[in-house]
Parts: sequence; structure tokens; C-alpha cells
Amino acid sequence: MLILVAGLPGVGKTTVAKNIAKKLNASFVDTDVIKHKLLPKLIGKDEWKKFIEEQKSYPLSVRKRIYEKMCIEVEKLLKLNKDVVVEATFATKSLREIILNLASRLDVKYYIVKVICPENIVKKRMEERHKKTKHPARYGIHLEIKKIWEPIDEEHFVINTNKNIENQTSKFIDSLG
Repeated sequence: MLILVAGLPGVGKTTVAKNIAKKLNASFVDTDVIKHKLLPKLIGKDEWKKFIEEQKSYPLSVRKRIYEKMCIEVEKLLKLNKDVVVEATFATKSLREIILNLASRLDVKYYIVKVICPENIVKKRMEERHKKTKHPARYGIHLEIKKIWEPIDEEHFVINTNKNIENQTSKFIDSLG
């Protein structure tokens, strides 16, 4: 089984994905980890720093390379018959298709969870996270990705992280049957 956890930066995707993975005893693939390892190599350290400072989204071609690398990691786990929870923005249909094509090719059942949160909460969270951890994504990147966000046409479950995450993830897991 493959579970995609999608949403804009700062909405709480990682928290939700880790919660689901823990409850299902599934493997968790964090695209941020892959991105932070790969981006400096793909675009150069200076350019990477520039994207962070200016809070700009990197080009779609680079984003696709990161998702392709993510799929390699997910495929390895799925071939070991592990359930996998993967989190990323999955902001465009073409980015979602990369992982959905993998699920189709491997004949793996997939589910999509869209994580949402009110804008004012996202802004506050991202500012606080940056102050505490120097996390590179700040509210500006949330706004940049929001501009390119495309609706999820596939059936999906919505979790609002401004409400009780534990209850919502339990409802999602119950819906799996």
C-alpha cells in the first residue's frame, strides 16, 4: 500500500505522514530529506542559497528530478512488500503522476491525503519553525507553491491540522477498510 500525503508547505504534512506511518507500521519517505541532499548538487550551493533567501520555488524540471529520486526510494520499499507513506507538496498533476504511475506499474493500491490548514496558522507556524530550527522554508515559499497548486482530481481524504490530528488520522486509517 502507498499513501501520498500532499499539501502546501507549512500545513503539517510531515506531522500527519509520520502519524499515519506510525499507526500503520509503515515506512516513511520524507521528500524534504531527499530535496536537501539533492538540490545543492542539482542547482549548485550558491543557487540553492539564493532560492532559500528569496523564498522562491525552484524550477519544475528540478522538482521532477527530486520526485524521481523519491520514487526510487519508494519503489525499493514497495518491492520489499512494505507499506509506504510519502510526503511532499505534490503541487501539480504532473508531480502527482510521477508517483501514481509508479503505483500503477507495481500494481500497488494507493491513497491520497491532502493536508490543509488556515493561512494565519500556517504563517505563524512557519515563522516559529524558522526561528527555532532555521528551517529554510518560510511563509514566502508557501505562497509561491500556492500559485502553482493544482486541484487533486483523484479521490482523497482531507486532514485539517488546525483540528485534532490524532482523531483525523484514525478516521483515515479506519476508512482504509
